[in-house]
Amino acid sequence: MKVHNLKHPTDRAAFNDTRNYTFGYGRIIWAEATTLNNGDQLPAGWVLPGGRRTDDIEEVAATALWIDKQQRAEERRRAPRAALVTGIYPTL
Repeated sequence: MKVHNLKHPTDRAAFNDTRNYTFGYGRIIWAEATTLNNGDQLPAGWVLPGGRRTDDIEEVAATALWIDKQQRAEERRRAPRAALVTGIYPTL
């Protein structure tokens, strides 16, 4: 498993590609075609959660929206506890 080193130019580039899709908290990155060590080839495309790649922009948009909704729901779930600890009540 590759560990990303964001100080390394090639790793940083993957997170700054202009084809990356962002919606709120949801971000789906674009990856170029590559060959794995076992010889399997992966096509160029957006990398969905779980590692599957797609070239379907509608699927990418729906996935980014889903990620955003999940993160916002988690923030709302945690807000009451955070407010008790900090005394600060966030507006969501």
